[in-house]
Amino acid sequence: MLRTTTAVLALLLAAVATTAGECVHEADDTVITCSDSDTESPHAVLTRLVETPAKDKVTELNLRHLVAGDVLNELLPQFGNLTVLRLPGSCPGGDCILTRSLSLPKLIELDLSSNNINQIIWKGATRGRVQFANLKKLNMRDNAIMNIGFSGKMYFEELLYCCGRLEEADFSQNSIDQLGFAKADLIPDLLTLNMSALTGVLDLYGELRMPTLETLYMRSKWRPGYLEVYCPRLRELHMLNCDGCHASTTNDKLFGEMQHLEVLDLEATDASRGKTNTADLAAILEYTPNLREIRIRNQKVDRIAAATLLALPLRTLDLRGNPLLCDCETVPFVMWLHVAGKNESASVPGFANRELTCKLDGSSTAVRDVDVDSMKCEVHEDYGALYNDYKIAAAKPAAEDDGNSTAVWHGGHQAVLPLLFTIVTGHLFL
Repeated sequence: MLRTTTAVLALLLAAVATTAGECVHEADDTVITCSDSDTESPHAVLTRLVETPAKDKVTELNLRHLVAGDVLNELLPQFGNLTVLRLPGSCPGGDCILTRSLSLPKLIELDLSSNNINQIIWKGATRGRVQFANLKKLNMRDNAIMNIGFSGKMYFEELLYCCGRLEEADFSQNSIDQLGFAKADLIPDLLTLNMSALTGVLDLYGELRMPTLETLYMRSKWRPGYLEVYCPRLRELHMLNCDGCHASTTNDKLFGEMQHLEVLDLEATDASRGKTNTADLAAILEYTPNLREIRIRNQKVDRIAAATLLALPLRTLDLRGNPLLCDCETVPFVMWLHVAGKNESASVPGFANRELTCKLDGSSTAVRDVDVDSMKCEVHEDYGALYNDYKIAAAKPAAEDDGNSTAVWHGGHQAVLPLLFTIVTGHLFL
């Protein structure tokens, strides 16, 4: 049987294209990495893999942009103890894995990125048989996937039939245009889901019930639909052109279970797509008391209550592209931006380079250039300490910022703005 298999592999290897490649063995031959180069042909590379004396010793196999065709179909089953299998650009259409009854029970990580896969049909996976019982990380990035399973829509429960213990799934840069979560809560261990940079316009519907999910990337064009979110452990939410984030009456459904949220990213591609306004954001912030990073670019927010900002453990506030107001009602907000913008440990993208602007006396003005004293507004006595901090900050140069800083305000805002907590008594205004 072994001679027959070797003979079959030899024939397959002879048919492989002459793309150059080489292999590197590491960690006492438990890790093998093969990639294209100018020194060896795939024939030589794969011949060495076939002749590897202790295939059961190999736990990690990496074939990078090395088109191997049907060779993999015969080769992979011989590596029964793999825990990591990475095949970026080496498994066109996913044939070597997805349409076979290949079972790798110890596999933890599978990378099938950049293979022009247009659908996922788990032929070896049924309700009675799990194809990759211990798979925790699945990378399907940069393919042409339109659906999963056997329906015209992409239902996440289809993943259960192959890999019900997933912790991380990446489907970014695909062609998915419909996404259903009918039984998504049946993926009990999912921590990270990436559905960003999809080429189509995404229709969302169903109930997103992922009780363990901590990070969700939905940075794609999507239409408003009926989507209820239940992700009580969510810590990072990244959504692009979120049409469902503008109606305050639905914020309890979108954000009501997100008390642990630390990163809120609701960017719009341009101001015409932004629909989240000041009241919407205020309602969202009522449900998210642990935010350390807020990115609300190109929306319709004109201010944030100073009291709200003081209550959050913020390290980053990005409001570029919003119609901010600099007037007597927003003086505390403007002073807060100056104090934070001049602090080297904080990040207010756009403040230093004057990209962050506001409307002052009918004209667009860089927030950095706004002089509160020249506005001749009465500063409430409750904001006396904040005003003193503003005066100190005004005398300092602004910390240069590339707009993407994530520097932590060490010790929280009490360390950065030690005097601001003296103003929390009395009547606070926006």
